[in-house]
Amino acid sequence: MEESTAFILALVGLFTGITAGFFGIGGGEIVVPSAIFAHFSYSHAVGISLMQMLFSSVVGSIINYKKGLLDLREGSFA
Repeated sequence: MEESTAFILALVGLFTGITAGFFGIGGGEIVVPSAIFAHFSYSHAVGISLMQMLFSSVVGSIINYKKGLLDLREGSFA
């Protein structure tokens, strides 16, 4: 990967993170087209987006649990 492409992808990642945090969107609308533009295959682009969603969901859940905003009983099937 060229240095300019990596820099552009880093800027897109920064923009995606800010947008996702500010508007509460998942970011897949930005990540997938950007990855395809960077010549990733469609399946890799979707996989990148899914992994990004997984990590951001886990981090958000941990933060909300520590703040006392997450009730684990409500999320269980018991």
